[in-house]
Amino acid sequence: MPALVDAMERHGHLQLDPEVRRRLLAASASTLDRLLQPIRKEAKPGKRKRPRPKKPSGSVRVRTFADWNDPAPGYLEIDFVEHNGGSTAGAYIHSLVAFDVCSGWMESVPLLARSQELMVEALDMISL
Repeated sequence: MPALVDAMERHGHLQLDPEVRRRLLAASASTLDRLLQPIRKEAKPGKRKRPRPKKPSGSVRVRTFADWNDPAPGYLEIDFVEHNGGSTAGAYIHSLVAFDVCSGWMESVPLLARSQELMVEALDMISL
């Protein structure tokens, strides 16, 4: 409490009478909690629950074998993946991954940089 009161006074957010300041700094934490209880009840009539974070599996649709509706051969799902461990700082590898839904065939091409020319070249390699 002393550090908070000092900082607020120093920045002009609080001006206390010397006696009030002395009594405030002498009060224990439990005394302050007891004195603030009615104000807290008015400010927050009920306890608010923090919303639970949604699981990624709930927002990302996962296809099972029965969900594909028998797509024809050649139906590709293509993903561009950055292998950076969650940080975009520094150098890292990219990969272009193509997955044929009908046959389960997968092809992955590593890329040293993210550029249009390399992407086109990788797609050409996959289509051969």
